Amino acid sequence: MSNFQKIFLTFFCILTAINYLQAQEPEQESPLVPFTNGINFGFRDSITNKVRIMPVYNGVSFFYGRFAKVKVNNKWGVINKKGETILETKFDSLFILKNNIFLCYQNSKTLLVNYLGKSIGEYDNILIFEDNDSRLVARDMVESTHSFFGNSVLYIVNNGGQYMKVVKTDTTLVKYSDGMSSKYIREKRTFPYVQGGKFGLLNDKCEPLSGIKADSVKIFMKVYNGF
Repeated sequence: MSNFQKIFLTFFCILTAINYLQAQEPEQESPLVPFTNGINFGFRDSITNKVRIMPVYNGVSFFYGRFAKVKVNNKWGVINKKGETILETKFDSLFILKNNIFLCYQNSKTLLVNYLGKSIGEYDNILIFEDNDSRLVARDMVESTHSFFGNSVLYIVNNGGQYMKVVKTDTTLVKYSDGMSSKYIREKRTFPYVQGGKFGLLNDKCEPLSGIKADSVKIFMKVYNGF
C-alpha cells in the first residue's frame, strides 16, 4: 500500500468516526416561541418558524424550562414541549415554580401541584420569598438563634387568614466594628413582617421546613433602610 493510500485510508477512518460521533449526539432542540394566527395562540420553532404546537389556545406564556402556561375559556393549565397536557385548563391563575412545581389558584384556594398533576399542598396563601441578601425568622416556629437564608427560594405558607404586610419596631442585634474588634449591640430597628392566620415555611422543593403554627414572620434584610 502506497503512502498516499495510507493517508487516504486514515483520513477516511477519521471522517467516518466523526460522522458516527455526531450521529450519536442528541439533536439540539430549538426554543419554542408563542405565535398567533390572529385569533388563537400556539408555538413555533424559533429558528425554522415551523409550527410545533397548533394555535388552539386563547392565551399562552413563554416556556419556562419544560413547561408553558396555556389559557382556554379564561382558565389556565400547563403543557409540555410536545403539546401534551400536564395540567388541565381549570385554574383561575397559576405560576410555574422551580423544580417543576406549579402554584395554582382555584376557587379561593392556593394549591401546589407537581409535574405529575399530583397535589402536594393546599393553603390559603403562599408568599414567595427570593433574595440572596435576606433571611427569614418565623416566631414560634424556629429557635430565636436560627434563621433560614434565602440562597434559594423559600415559600411562606399561610392558613386561617389572609396575610398582610406590616411594619414593626423590633429589637435586634447589630454588629459594630472599629477595625480591630467587633461587638454586637442590641438596638431597636424597623422590620417588615407578614401576619394574619398561621404561617409555616417550605423549601424550594415545597417540602415543609416547619409546621403551620407561627403567628407572624419577620423578614430581615442585609441592608434595610426602611419600609
